[in-house]
Amino acid sequence: MPRLEYSQIVRRKLKSLRRELTQKYGDDNSKKVMAKIAKGIRRLETFPQSGIKISSQYDIECDYCYIFVECNYFFYRIKDKDTILLLEMFHKKEDFMRKLFEIVTTSQETIEYWRE
Repeated sequence: MPRLEYSQIVRRKLKSLRRELTQKYGDDNSKKVMAKIAKGIRRLETFPQSGIKISSQYDIECDYCYIFVECNYFFYRIKDKDTILLLEMFHKKEDFMRKLFEIVTTSQETIEYWRE
């Protein structure tokens, strides 16, 4: 079974999310959400191919995959048979394709409406 390696970015974002959830919804609710996230990520140890390949949805040559857990996208790649690298994390409202690959996936009308 492969092991998960978390990038510093993901570690920092998970910590920040935990802090934000605790402030907004209390410690018990924060723990529940974080436990669901951890469970979703740990599922990759058993089923590393369960994520969606970026290259299957976009015309991009890369070995990144992603899973969606509790309103967040987690990007990873399978380094080798023993290691899964958890590379990045984005909330569902973030334009991850723009941030990762500088590809704009939103219409100009949407950008203007939300002032992005």
